[in-house]
Amino acid sequence: MASRFAARTRVNQQQLRYYAAGICGLMGIFIIFHWARYVFSKPALRRTAITHPFRVISRNARNLLVRKVPWFPSSGHALLFMAYLAINLALTFTNIEIAYPNIANRCGWMLSANFALVVFLALKNTPLAVLSAYSYERLNGLHQVAGYTSFVYLVLHSSMYTSYFIAHDRIEVLQGASVTAGIIAGFAFLGVTFSAVVIRKIWYEAFYIIHIACFIIAVICASYHQPGTEAGVIIIFGLIAGMWIADRVLRAMRLMYGAINNEATLQPLPDGGTRITLAKKPYRVVPGKHCFIWIPKIRLFESHPFTVVASEPVEFVVNAYDGFTGELRRHAMANPGAKLKVSVDGPYGTFPDPMGFDKVILIAGGSGASFTFGLAVNLLERMGPESTKNITFIWAVKHHDHFNWFSNHLETLRTHEHSPKVNVELYATKAPNTTGPDEQRHGSVMMTDRLVHRGRTSESTIDSPTGDEGDEKALERGITTNSSSSSSTTTTAAAPGPEKPTPAARGHNNTTARTMTSDESMAATYNAAEGRRRPSHDVKAGRPDTAALIRGAVSSTPSHQRVLVAACGPDGLMRVVRDTTASLIRGDGPGVELHCEQFGW
Repeated sequence: MASRFAARTRVNQQQLRYYAAGICGLMGIFIIFHWARYVFSKPALRRTAITHPFRVISRNARNLLVRKVPWFPSSGHALLFMAYLAINLALTFTNIEIAYPNIANRCGWMLSANFALVVFLALKNTPLAVLSAYSYERLNGLHQVAGYTSFVYLVLHSSMYTSYFIAHDRIEVLQGASVTAGIIAGFAFLGVTFSAVVIRKIWYEAFYIIHIACFIIAVICASYHQPGTEAGVIIIFGLIAGMWIADRVLRAMRLMYGAINNEATLQPLPDGGTRITLAKKPYRVVPGKHCFIWIPKIRLFESHPFTVVASEPVEFVVNAYDGFTGELRRHAMANPGAKLKVSVDGPYGTFPDPMGFDKVILIAGGSGASFTFGLAVNLLERMGPESTKNITFIWAVKHHDHFNWFSNHLETLRTHEHSPKVNVELYATKAPNTTGPDEQRHGSVMMTDRLVHRGRTSESTIDSPTGDEGDEKALERGITTNSSSSSSTTTTAAAPGPEKPTPAARGHNNTTARTMTSDESMAATYNAAEGRRRPSHDVKAGRPDTAALIRGAVSSTPSHQRVLVAACGPDGLMRVVRDTTASLIRGDGPGVELHCEQFGW
């Protein structure tokens, strides 16, 4: 009997080596493909005969792989999932004698292997960010898939062993210390999965605490479930613990360093937002990436990720929900301009360097503008006097009121020395609600991003500005009209909308915290009075024809140039961007690169 178990263990160990080889092989394909494209995209090699076959094959493959398919962001994601599933199925049902104990045992081994992959894909400081340009947030979908797979193996492992021992009247085996540890680990795994599937959508802070606590319990108890070093299972869980602890220690060290001589200035913004400006710039921070912000005054044991809008100074714009962002908003409203102790972990995120492209097409829907504004402004700052690069900036929101944000960045797009090379397309899908019927079609809303506001929900005051009678009238009306609008179908606005935070920042209620509507209107009114009037961008009514705009921008690009299409927004918009861009990736056209900024799948 002992020799049979030893032989089974050796086979299972061999299967896990095959599993590791298969997963590493998938990673290797992405790494090789990434670096090959990086090398062949160099100007010296871009149009040489030696790179032509690779260029044609690469473009034809990407034409198919980046298209949206049901249940997956792209056919490439679906293909990767099928390869991952095939590896698991093959290694589960090969080299095995079909019997309940053997299958249950194999499922336990596969659970251990997949759980190691789950933790690896969750690392914030993943080596894949350097090797393949896929940082942790883009691996989150794979992290979830591997987690669900691990849970399936857990159910099979526990249920099959339990039914076997009960059927053979060996219940005493289930009462042993190692099995008890395994049962506790199983329920901890259940807590990890349940928190991810259910609690995460309802109350993120609770999800995070349960997720981490159950993970730690699961790792410890699973190690006691198979404590012997002969089998090697404990080595796997030791590796899991080592990866996780190393990642946490590195993040903690960054937070400690980031807290030195650093503070955050909070500024409330109209329509439920808050601007966070840091006194100290994190190392290698780039607009468009994201950082985890820790403000102990707001939440002592929580940090939340937000997109970097600007780097000089470092700026974040956050929409208010319940939880952390709600408390942040309330503190900013009660104490505008407040300076709080802060630390930052990051930056994180990967995307193609826009400087490597001749034309950059930036597309955002709603709060996705946090990402695209960062890229646009950063690119303008890096462009030299003789630069010939072009930027197409497309942004759509639901309500015209959302153009009370990022006014300084819109102003940069309008007044920068390279602004003639920037084509800005702004859309409001619903009519303005701050003007009368005539003003909705012929009006102009000109606001600055400066806001001085104090008060509570029911009682609010605005610091009275010192200005002329026109400013006081503007203070009463809230807008400044302009009868010389460019057309009857456009209005003019000065700024885009806030960043919609990740679920991590929303807290235990997914409903938007549209608090203090009346004082936000007063705050916007003060903006109109305080700000100097200046020309603004035209805003078109209705939904943009995103596909036509992308096709027009790409078709006007010579075949020897490169185009970057970067988008951030709701699923419907991302689907259009993916499919349209995929159809434009051709062997005889310009080089087209697509980047979709989405958290997970």
